[in-house]
Amino acid sequence: MAPALSTQLQLSTTVEFETVSNNASSIYLMATITAPEVEDKRTPVDVTCVIDRSGSMSGEKIALMKETLSFMVEQLHDNDKLSLVVFDDQVDTLLPLTNMTAQSKVQATKLIESIQVDGSTNLSGALFEALDICKGRKVANDVGSIILFTDGRANKGILKTEDILTGLNGYLKLMKKPINVFTLGVIKNGLD
Repeated sequence: MAPALSTQLQLSTTVEFETVSNNASSIYLMATITAPEVEDKRTPVDVTCVIDRSGSMSGEKIALMKETLSFMVEQLHDNDKLSLVVFDDQVDTLLPLTNMTAQSKVQATKLIESIQVDGSTNLSGALFEALDICKGRKVANDVGSIILFTDGRANKGILKTEDILTGLNGYLKLMKKPINVFTLGVIKNGLD
């Protein structure tokens, strides 16, 4: 049986000197507050990352995106699932929806590090591929999400934002379970 978790804040103090004279004007005190441990239980998630590898993502942008994705992979639990879809002119699924065991995390991180930039931006093709992956889940976790990492506008496939959104919304209505779609804009000095 696991030990009971504390629900109380704990305060500890350390003073600069063990004893202080009556005429001391000030002393330093360090206070440390320790919060109770929180049980790390949450609903398992299915995450499909859609990753822009077009030529405009070179340099800092691709490095930041790889770092962000690798951090995200480390936060996933064994019963979470991850899929990686990359796109430039072409759309490729690097990793099908896979439970994130320790071994799978190593594989996902290696795949992320192997991404090379080139070509145009077929954003619509990549989003629809991600939706196909979500729709094809045989055993779906209750929370399904698509996270789009990109720095710009589509210049291949469906180009108009309104048309992409119309297609996306139509596709989402066909899903048996809801899918959340998030976008992270990768800009020169960070994520937007």
